[in-house]
Amino acid sequence: MIAPNHHVLTGLDVWSRTNSRAQGEEDRADHHHTGLDQNGRRNVDAMREAGVQVTALFSPEHGIAGKEDRPDMADDKDAATGLPVWSLHYNGVTG
Repeated sequence: MIAPNHHVLTGLDVWSRTNSRAQGEEDRADHHHTGLDQNGRRNVDAMREAGVQVTALFSPEHGIAGKEDRPDMADDKDAATGLPVWSLHYNGVTG
């Protein structure tokens, strides 16, 4: 049996540690509820804390919190940041 490696870094962890963006460079990311760093911090929160001007979030078919699963995921607002959340799976169906 192989001992677990508790020192694996996610891409978010590496980005947070290096934060090697050139001045004026834009960062873009879609948010998924599994996009967390080693401390459980969401990618959008890590980016904002690093000074990235996040203006909107894009959510997958399960919604920004990963608790939905339907074809009519409408645009929303992130409760924690107030940022608009644009659904990547909204098909305009109502009723």
